[in-house]
Amino acid sequence: MVFRDGALRNNNPIFELVHEIQSEFADRDISTIVSLGSGVSASIHLGKGLVSVGKACVKIATDTESTADRFVETYCAAGAGPYREKYFRFNVTQGLQHVGLQEWQKHDLMSANTLSYLAKTEQREKLGNCANRLKMSSIEYVSPC
Repeated sequence: MVFRDGALRNNNPIFELVHEIQSEFADRDISTIVSLGSGVSASIHLGKGLVSVGKACVKIATDTESTADRFVETYCAAGAGPYREKYFRFNVTQGLQHVGLQEWQKHDLMSANTLSYLAKTEQREKLGNCANRLKMSSIEYVSPC
């Protein structure tokens, strides 16, 4: 097993996860994939000067949503995608744009924005579907012992 830092280009290691599971457990079906983001980042602003370009490059290199979108296009396409009903991505869309990963102590702000995100009808439905899927998969794999 290989452990690596995912900070650059693998900040959302969903493709690596699926490939590793498929190689390690080729005879098993993936029942559910839950992907938790750390909040959608602010839009990229390219100002003048090298510092601005450098900051923009870091944002591009650590972007997680484009990877999530590519995964959906690749594996969750309508009708044919093997993970269409199995993949659930949750990522707070507003309020965490300026909270860095190292700022874990801002839990009140993160909690409030997460609760607001989950209160939306679309997210509540997706969370309910995810919970039902996890509940069904845990029943399927319960050991008789």
